[in-house]
This record gives sequence, C-alpha cells and structure tokens, in this order.
Amino acid sequence: TFCRLSRLDAISWVYLGLALQAEGVNPLLDLGGVVDVEDYSAMLSALDDGTCDVGAIPSGTLAALIEATDGVTEDEILILSSTIPTIPHDILIAPPDESIPPDIIQSFVSQLLSLQGDDDFSDALQLLIPYDQIIEVRALDFRRFLSWLDDAGWAMDQ
Repeated sequence: TFCRLSRLDAISWVYLGLALQAEGVNPLLDLGGVVDVEDYSAMLSALDDGTCDVGAIPSGTLAALIEATDGVTEDEILILSSTIPTIPHDILIAPPDESIPPDIIQSFVSQLLSLQGDDDFSDALQLLIPYDQIIEVRALDFRRFLSWLDDAGWAMDQ
C-alpha cells in the first residue's frame, strides 16, 4: 500500500508516479492500494504502523519529520534514497521566434539576477515574482528532466 498526501501532491504522488513509471511500474495499476494521509508526519506514522508500505517525502526533511512524529525512529523506516532530475518550476520564458530581440531578453535576465541580490529591491522582486532562487537556464539544462519524462512515457504535448 502506497501513502501520498493527495492525488495532486507533487512530491508524494506526481513526481514519484513519474519516477515509478520511468522504472516500468504503473502507479495507477501496479500498486496494491493508495492511502491519502494528512501530512508527511502522518505518512511516517502510517509507514511505522504498517498502514502503508511505501511513501515519498521531500529531500532533506526526514530528520525533522522523525523529530516531529511521536514514536517513529529512523531505525524503523527503510530509507531508499533516490533523487529525481531537477524539475523546472515557475519558469519565465521568451518566445523562440525572436519577436523580442535577444539583447533585450538578456538585459531582462541580467536585471532579474542582479535584483535578487540587491537589498533595496529584493523584497519588491519577491512580491512581484515569489521565488526561492532565480537562475538563468537554457533549453539544454533540461535534458535530464526531459529524458526522465520520456522514460516515463510522458508526452509534454498531451
């Protein structure tokens, strides 16, 4: 039985479903059952008490979750660590047809990058574009992610 937060949760279902599919496991047909839990602490409790056999949590959160979950210790949880490819979130893109000149695009990108580190403007930028980090990327930076989606049989044009 598989634990998830909901059918829409990115970490515990969507991304993990893609990872399973990339390994040839259909998350909709091949799992013994799916149980929705309230939060990641509830997921650890369900794993501990046998309600669930498998679950996925965000990277780097296990220690804090164990500390916040009564009665669960790391010794009781089998940890299979797997890192999925970097998944692009909240991407600002420019049209590929050069309707915006490349030098204007580059200037815009440079300004965004400089504003995030500027104490006078970073708060205003955070209100405009909520972010954890702004980085410049190119299409080639997503090769591993796109290959992973391809392995999962996920067509981006669907």
